[in-house]
Amino acid sequence: RMHATFYVPSGLVCQPGPGPGCQHQPYLTLAEVHQIAAAGHEIGGLSVQHVPLTGMPAAEAQREICDDRLNLTRWGFRVTDFAYPFAQVTPALQDLARRCGYNSGLGTGQLRGAGLCPHCAWAETIPPRDPYLLRAPIEVSSVGTAWSPATFEKIVTSAQQHGGGWIIFTIHDVCAQACALGVTRPELGSVLGWLSRQAAHGVS
Repeated sequence: RMHATFYVPSGLVCQPGPGPGCQHQPYLTLAEVHQIAAAGHEIGGLSVQHVPLTGMPAAEAQREICDDRLNLTRWGFRVTDFAYPFAQVTPALQDLARRCGYNSGLGTGQLRGAGLCPHCAWAETIPPRDPYLLRAPIEVSSVGTAWSPATFEKIVTSAQQHGGGWIIFTIHDVCAQACALGVTRPELGSVLGWLSRQAAHGVS
């Protein structure tokens, strides 16, 4: 019963039409993205092609960010939040996210978590310190870390013990079995079950 933000690169969304068809594509179809939104989840932007933006000309980076939001909006989604591809953030990209009409931009790796960034803050503030760089722990199971349900729980309880705040978990994949940059369905179920039981302890 928890909702998530699904950051969608519109250029990779499969739309039925001439060609081999969506059943041979590894990406979501537009109908599936609409199903996700209809279930109460938020659709956010992730650039058109989900490519690193830091090394490209400013005009091309602007096109990637703005056109993604335009595409998703044209498809009927209310798109207000952006995630920087590969968590690569610069002041120029933050400015582009703002100019393209987004209310926020998500980074990762600016908070403690999974044993990394030991001098970082424990949680993002509410409201956030900088909405165009929402701070979060590293992406789940990235940079050589191995996450278990206990990893999520430790991050949440540590934030509680140090004044509370907002924790954003960034999950690239939910897999049938162990995979890079993701969790298994049973692991995610365990985390969500634990979180729901923490409502009595001030977690929402």
